[in-house]
Amino acid sequence: MLRAMVFLAKGDIERFKQVIELGRTDYRDVLWQAEYECGEEQLYDFNKTFHELKLMGK
Repeated sequence: MLRAMVFLAKGDIERFKQVIELGRTDYRDVLWQAEYECGEEQLYDFNKTFHELKLMGK
């Protein structure tokens, strides 16, 4: 869950706070937005680390 929240915030503290509130309402919305990016096909699986998903530089 935390990885999905960090990913959605994209470094913006205010957005991170909004995502936390969204997670308090329904954590599935956070996971759906992060993993599917509002589409039908799953792009990410945040059960994996950022390194495993190749979202981090070396």
